Amino acid sequence: MAFVAGVVAAAGLAAAYGLLATRAVGVYFLIITLALGMGTWGLAYRWSSVTGGGNGLLGIPPLDLGLPWPLGDPRHYYYFVLVVFAAVAFLLYRLVHCPFGLSLRYIVRTGWTSSQVNHPFGEWVVRNTRYRRVATIGYDFAFGHENAGGFQRVFEELGGRVVQKLWPPIGAPDYGPYLAQLRRDVDAVYAIFSGADALRFLAQYRDFGLKGRIPLIGGGTLTDEHVLYQMGDEALDIVTALHYSAALSTPANRAFASSYARKFQRPPSYYSENAYTAARLIYETLVQLRGNVEDKETFLNSLRRARVDDAPRGPISMDPYGSPIQNVYIRRAERPGGILQKTVLFTYEKVSQFWKYDPESKMT
Repeated sequence: MAFVAGVVAAAGLAAAYGLLATRAVGVYFLIITLALGMGTWGLAYRWSSVTGGGNGLLGIPPLDLGLPWPLGDPRHYYYFVLVVFAAVAFLLYRLVHCPFGLSLRYIVRTGWTSSQVNHPFGEWVVRNTRYRRVATIGYDFAFGHENAGGFQRVFEELGGRVVQKLWPPIGAPDYGPYLAQLRRDVDAVYAIFSGADALRFLAQYRDFGLKGRIPLIGGGTLTDEHVLYQMGDEALDIVTALHYSAALSTPANRAFASSYARKFQRPPSYYSENAYTAARLIYETLVQLRGNVEDKETFLNSLRRARVDDAPRGPISMDPYGSPIQNVYIRRAERPGGILQKTVLFTYEKVSQFWKYDPESKMT
């Protein structure tokens, strides 16, 4: 019973620590994690009457698994651990080489990682605005945290500071309670929403009287074309970052956007461009292999090396991990000629998911 209670207590403590630590990014995540870990270790070491101090937990008998060999014998325990380790290693090997494991190894991302477009955006904000104290508000799940976290990491490394973070749930019908908490002494607010949530948030931001008082910046989906055509003046002057804008002035995008608009009576969104360019990457791979797709490993390896130089978003290639290297555009919502669009202010070329960081350190 004590063994089970110990496992449950450790899991609960780890969950509480994780809840605290994952609210921070970069060096702050490391500081909080180390502080909590060392504090717990120090408590366990000093409270020797309960924990046994440096000798470990005392008075806990070996777990009785009903085996014919008593695990209290160190030799029996050693061979028991060896057998369990070998069994787990074999199961991991089988997992990696089964169809499910192979599918994980050969995932190719043709869109973007959530922090990828926000790393350069954090730099652009510091270099091109006077915003130094920013509040963030966004989805309380991985997409929101990754977008805001990527922005925060670079923004703070260059001297900015995120002074408040608010996390509404996806599909929140009313952002009033969060907007009421929003600090009014910040230079700007970074927001990350999409779809109907973006429409509601921007309308309520305006209705709260914050439009024009606190500048709004954000993740690319906040004013993406999939919702921009339904927006009004509440979207004007919002600056966001993404790897596509329907207003991108290149021959490839002008042809794509014009053809798309004729067929669907609206500008293409980044979702539309993503699907189109994904098909282009597959097509280029098929051309390279002369249509031979029977060898799945060869096909997938070729797809990882594919590139398209004239995609609507601009040139795209793949990094060694199957994620795109592509341009990131800083866009501002404007209304030239009476039609809302996202005008490209600046282009960061050939941005990978790792930005300027060492891939090996980020993957470990």
